[in-house]
Amino acid sequence: MSQKKQVVGIGPFKDLIASGVRVGDILTISGQVGIDAEGNSVGAGDVCQQARQAYINLQEVLVEFGVSGDCIMDETWFVTDMEEVMSNVEKLIAIRQEILGSTTRDVSHTLVQVAGLVEPDLSIEIKCIAHV
Repeated sequence: MSQKKQVVGIGPFKDLIASGVRVGDILTISGQVGIDAEGNSVGAGDVCQQARQAYINLQEVLVEFGVSGDCIMDETWFVTDMEEVMSNVEKLIAIRQEILGSTTRDVSHTLVQVAGLVEPDLSIEIKCIAHV
């Protein structure tokens, strides 16, 4: 028995990729970065500012599906500078909690260093899976 797929696109790339896809009670959210709704990079050289914008974008996707940050069960951070992220990890988690209103204690996390992201000045991309 197939389940209906719900697809949402927001932001400057909405005509190219899905921001989120829901099938049944599983919602996958495409990687969110420090790019605002107009397509401008935010916070070049500052992982905390970029993470703030990525979480704002992530929150917008959750709102489109009518769910909250509490539904997130798996989160992956793709980063270009592990040292920068680890030296700011407490700030990054506080930013997450401020925007999503949920803690990280009930979420499985993966942190991966990559050679680069979609634009050279980006330093973090956040991808999630939620149970709704």
